[in-house]
Amino acid sequence: MNRKGVIHTVLLMLAVTLLVLPVSGAFTVTGIFPEEGLNTGSVFISNLAGTDLPTDASVNLMLANQTNITGQFVFWESATRITCLLDLAGKKAGIWDVVVVNNTDGSEAVLSPGFTVKNPAPTLTGIDPAEGINNGTVTITDLSGTGFLAYATVNLTDGITTIIGTDVDVISGTQIACEFDINGAVPGLWDVVLTNEDGQSAVLTDGFQVTFPPPEVHAITPSTGKNNEVIGITNLSGANFMPGAIVHLAKAGEGDIPTINAPIVQPGKILCFFDLTGQPVGAWDVVVTNTVDGQSGVLAGGFSIFYPQAPAVTGIDPDNGENDAPVSVLITGTGFEDGATATLLMGVEPDIPGTVTVITATALTCDFDITGAETGAWDVRVENDDGQRFTLPGAFVVRNPAPVITHINPTSGLTSESIKSITLNGTWFKDGASVVLMKGGVNLTAAVITVDPTELTCTVDLTVAEPGLWSVVLTNPDGQYSVLADAFTVSHPAPEI
Repeated sequence: MNRKGVIHTVLLMLAVTLLVLPVSGAFTVTGIFPEEGLNTGSVFISNLAGTDLPTDASVNLMLANQTNITGQFVFWESATRITCLLDLAGKKAGIWDVVVVNNTDGSEAVLSPGFTVKNPAPTLTGIDPAEGINNGTVTITDLSGTGFLAYATVNLTDGITTIIGTDVDVISGTQIACEFDINGAVPGLWDVVLTNEDGQSAVLTDGFQVTFPPPEVHAITPSTGKNNEVIGITNLSGANFMPGAIVHLAKAGEGDIPTINAPIVQPGKILCFFDLTGQPVGAWDVVVTNTVDGQSGVLAGGFSIFYPQAPAVTGIDPDNGENDAPVSVLITGTGFEDGATATLLMGVEPDIPGTVTVITATALTCDFDITGAETGAWDVRVENDDGQRFTLPGAFVVRNPAPVITHINPTSGLTSESIKSITLNGTWFKDGASVVLMKGGVNLTAAVITVDPTELTCTVDLTVAEPGLWSVVLTNPDGQYSVLADAFTVSHPAPEI
C-alpha cells in the first residue's frame, strides 16, 4: 500500500473510534429521584438520571456558603443512571445544585436547581392558655409542638379574620411564647396557625377560644327574704350582663330557685322576682348566666332566706341549777323551729350548748351540762337554723350545791373555855364560809381557821354561852347554809371539892 493509502486508512479508523466512544466531558445530568429530603437523616437517591454518565463518578450537593454534601456509596448503574446515599442531617434547608464529577478527567455536569433539602414540617399539639377574653391582649406562654424554626410566625384565624401574633419568642423547637390582641374579636373557636420561614406550616384546628367577659355579680338588693313570700329584686348589680341572661339562687343539696318569668337585663343591673315560698332557710348563692356563651358569675352566699318569725324566749323552768350535774329545762316562747339551738352565755365564760328537742313553736326542752360552770346569772339564747336568734338576759342562775354538815368534833365544851377548837366535816364547804352556834335567839360567831370542800376548823368563845344544846350553822358565801341541830352541848365545869 502506498503512503497515501496508509494515511487514508488511519483517518478512517480514528473516525470510527470517535463515533463509538463518548467525548470526555460531554455527559449530562437530567434529573434526580427523590428530588427532596428532610435534614434529619440520610436519603437514598435511587435514580440520578443523565446521559453518558461516567463509570467512575462522584456526586455532590452544593449551596452557596455551605459545605458540600458528598454522596456516599455512589454506584454506576448505567450510562443513564447512578445511585448514591446523601447524608442530610443538620444541613441547611434550601435548593442545592446536584454536581456529578467524572473522576477520570475532572469534568462535571450540574443539575440546577437540583435537590431540595427541607426542614421537618412543624406540628402543633397545644396552646396555653387556650382561651382569652375579647377585651384586651392575651399572652400565650406555651404554644407547644415540634419543628419550630427561629423566625416562625403565629396567627389566629376564624376563616374570615386573621389576628397576627406579636412578640413571638421561639423558646425552643417545641415551645413558642407570643401575644394576641383579641380586643373586640368575635367570640368562638379560632384555628392556631404556625408558619416557619421555609413556608411550611401547621394548624391547631379550633385550638383557641375567644370569649366574652364573664358576668360579674357584685351585690343584690334586697339581700334577704322570708320563705312565705314572693320577693322582688330591685337591683342585682354587676357587670357584663348580656341580653337573655338568666338568674337563679343555688344552695348545696337543694334545688335551684329560678326567677319568676324572665328577668329585665341591663349590662350592669338586673331586675327579677323569686318565689321563696317553702324554700329552705340559709345562705344561697346568686348565679347569673349569660345564655349566649354559657358563662356564669356567682355571688357566693349573697342572698339569705329566713323563717317568717324570729324566735323569742319568755321563760325557762327551772330557772336555776347546781353546778354538780347536768340540768334539764323547759324553754317557752314563740317562733321555735326544728333545728333550733339553745345556749347559756355569761361574759367571758365558755358558752354552754344545750341538747334541744323542739316540741312546738312555743316550747322546747333542753339539757345543759353545767357541771363545774361558773356560778351566777347566765343569759339564755335560742337560735333558729336560719340564724335568727333571741337572748333572755340573766334568765338562768347556776349555783353551787348547798353545804352539808355531817359530823362535828368535839360535840361539847365548857363555859370556861374562851377558845374552843371545833372541826366540822361534810361536803361543799367554800372559802369564805362562816360558822355560828345558835340557841334560842342567841348566836355565837366562830372564828374560821381553815376551809376545804369537806372540812372546816374554827374556834368559839364559850365563856359567854349558856349551858345546853346548841345548833351549828355553816353558811357559804352564796348564802346557802347547813344546820346540824342540837349538835353541840355547852356545860358548866364540874365543881371542885
